[in-house]
Amino acid sequence: MRLTDSGSSIDRISALLVSAWTGLGFVLCLGAASLGASSFAIAERCSGPRELEARLHSTPNQDAYALLGNWFSKNGQTDCAEETLLSGLKSYPNSDALTAGLVSLYVNESHFEAASSLSKNLALDKPNDIEAQRIYLRTLVNTGAYHEATILGKRLLALVPHDADLLNLIAFLERKAGDYPVARKHLEESVAVNPNDYNSRVNLGLVLEQMGDAAGAKEQLEKAIELGTDAPQIHFELAKALRTLGETEAAQQQLKLYQQRLQEESNRSLAVLKSTEAAQAAKSGDNRKAADLYREACAAEPGNAGFAYRLAMVLDDLGDVVAERTALEQSIKADPNFVLAQYQLGYLDYQSGDNAGAERQFRLTVQGAPENAQAWVSLAAVLATESRTQEAQEAVNHALKIDPSNAAAVALSRKLAAAHVRN
Repeated sequence: MRLTDSGSSIDRISALLVSAWTGLGFVLCLGAASLGASSFAIAERCSGPRELEARLHSTPNQDAYALLGNWFSKNGQTDCAEETLLSGLKSYPNSDALTAGLVSLYVNESHFEAASSLSKNLALDKPNDIEAQRIYLRTLVNTGAYHEATILGKRLLALVPHDADLLNLIAFLERKAGDYPVARKHLEESVAVNPNDYNSRVNLGLVLEQMGDAAGAKEQLEKAIELGTDAPQIHFELAKALRTLGETEAAQQQLKLYQQRLQEESNRSLAVLKSTEAAQAAKSGDNRKAADLYREACAAEPGNAGFAYRLAMVLDDLGDVVAERTALEQSIKADPNFVLAQYQLGYLDYQSGDNAGAERQFRLTVQGAPENAQAWVSLAAVLATESRTQEAQEAVNHALKIDPSNAAAVALSRKLAAAHVRN
């Protein structure tokens, strides 16, 4: 059983939870969606790293929204990323960080018009904000509007002439225009200002390669990889430089890495595509088609916990408990800290009569989401079914400390107190 993620559904869950009291027993009528009653989870299908979820729940500021939204974007959960970032922008409409995250998402999804419009509006609203102007400049560069980008970039560089990021962006435009000596000058300054930014080193490596300096290109590209970039094209360009230097074996190794990374990117793109199609199918009510598409997404990227969890939720709607459990276990295997999957698995354990399994999963849930009152109520309900009233009351007290008006926690506390008096 899985209930929809809304305030009214939480009330229904609470009523179901306390109305099924039989002595010291409860019928637990909760699904993973109930954890979405607060900003802990933007939507029941979306869950990221527990530390980011907990941060958003405890301190729902623009940085917390941006961190979680960008994590979703990086991990292929584009609808969750958009929903998170848009939710943040409702509270912080002129946030540079949130706008930058959403613009990057739109660019990656090839929604260039939306990206340009969003970044341009921010720049117009904040004409004296360098960061807002930088977001617009980067959007112009990423969408291929090089002429407009060059005009804006030069104006900004005149205001902050030693900004490493602006120097890199300007040099990128100069490289595209074939002005390699000027681009090299700007990039060497950018690297000197911020030697740990791999973007400038990649750009400088490409410029040096164009200028016939294979050794210099090799040095910069290898350093860029050391600093964290693993993009397929970087390995390809490094292979070219190595081949020019006569380092054939090393060049072959880089070509092999290039092919591997290219295949990984292809798999990731396929997984995101299938996941997007699955979400659309589920929205239209075709859960069987959605399940098939989510399976394809999981096959393309088996290490993505989010795709496996979404498959589980569709299987839940189809009533296929065995397959749902398998998908949840796959999700938790991919991410042992996936709180929503742990919670739903605890619910399935409870439904199958495995109270010990349910308790284990709910304890993992409250460990990962200690500020979520509903998770504590669920743990308390399982403990109560086993007549462990003192432990159940302690769990309820945690819930009431977090949310004194939580209807399920209040009702459960009263039931436990009444049972204590009877005994």
